[in-house]
Amino acid sequence: QFQDEEEALDSDDSDSCAELADRLAGVDLDDADSVWEKLTEDERQQFQQLVTSGNISELLPQWTPWWTYREKEKLVNELYENQSIEEEATLASNFPSIKQDIQPLSKLSKVTPSPNVRWNVVNVLAAYTLTARVYNGDLQSSVVDVAAMLITISENLAANHIFYNPELAVASVHTAAVNTGCCQEGVDGSGLKDDVKMLVEGPSESRQNQYVLAALSE
Repeated sequence: QFQDEEEALDSDDSDSCAELADRLAGVDLDDADSVWEKLTEDERQQFQQLVTSGNISELLPQWTPWWTYREKEKLVNELYENQSIEEEATLASNFPSIKQDIQPLSKLSKVTPSPNVRWNVVNVLAAYTLTARVYNGDLQSSVVDVAAMLITISENLAANHIFYNPELAVASVHTAAVNTGCCQEGVDGSGLKDDVKMLVEGPSESRQNQYVLAALSE
């Protein structure tokens, strides 16, 4: 009996989705007002509940961060040098384009930079990865909001705060995100550490700095 009821529920969901698809046929899905007009009152209430509860992300397709991409290991060094055009294109399409005019610190200042600069960069990178996840990878549609969030959760960007180790640099972003409601309280921040680690490691040992440059370029 339980199985019959479950199958009936699945059938109802399928019919509901098909009916909604029929109503949205021919509608410009990028026009929020047009889509809203096609929703029933019950569907509008469900949408509002998702927004209020903070679970609106359930309606969005799962985004895979570009910095999780890894090159396939090469057993022979020469194979890397003869990498196929297709693989090069795949790699390049997985992360933002890197600005060509990035200058080394030695050319920007005659003063030897503090060793802590790297931890300040880690703080910015942590803020970047968390912001990218919050916006589901779409950082260009809401540039002002994205910039505001970055400044809010990165103490280095907001107040030029100096960090003395990577742990504090990442923890600071997690704490700021929780305090400002950008991250759910109770989350331990291990995912944020993993994101930063993958950014710093890059797609491969030979391209270790590529992801950091790409993130800073974006």
